[in-house]
Amino acid sequence: MKLFVSVLLIVFSSVVFAQSTWHFSAGTSLGFISSDVYLWKYEVTNKISYGVYAQAGYEYTLFEKYSVRAKVGINQYYAKVKINNIDIKGYNYHLELPVDLRYTYKDRFIFGAGIAIKDYRSLEDQAMVKSKNMRFDLILGLEYQFNKHWTGDFQYSKMLSEKIDGLIIQNYTDHFSFGVTYLLGHRVKVIEKLSL
Repeated sequence: MKLFVSVLLIVFSSVVFAQSTWHFSAGTSLGFISSDVYLWKYEVTNKISYGVYAQAGYEYTLFEKYSVRAKVGINQYYAKVKINNIDIKGYNYHLELPVDLRYTYKDRFIFGAGIAIKDYRSLEDQAMVKSKNMRFDLILGLEYQFNKHWTGDFQYSKMLSEKIDGLIIQNYTDHFSFGVTYLLGHRVKVIEKLSL
């Protein structure tokens, strides 16, 4: 009987605090490689990329301050590197599927941590070694909620997979992203506090 009551309370609390929200995000990203990279005996320099991203996601509130979110997005960026005084440049993009657990602090700050699956593609076929394009990244994020519909976003991602791409020089191991998110719906306990 006690087990039944406990399960019932958990289910009831989940239903009470459950709140689903659709997200639409856009912003800019900066990619870099955090360690020395060599192609054959030549060191790669100018190891920075910049671009834009767009994402759509769905957030489900588990409890009052905790939620889980899944998104799908595309990030297109321009990369230029130098190898032995030869420039390699071009536009690349990756598709991503991030999933993160989120914690809301004081109804304004949202901290998130999770994993992203990324699939890298190049608009110019420059790969010198053909290999898989899929990889896993650790993602850490911070958001500030301006009102019930808008947030400002900051995210850092770090590659967890091995260097499996023939042109890791253009598929950067680390990314910083800055952007804004529009929320369709609103989170629990934020309805009246943040309505402007």
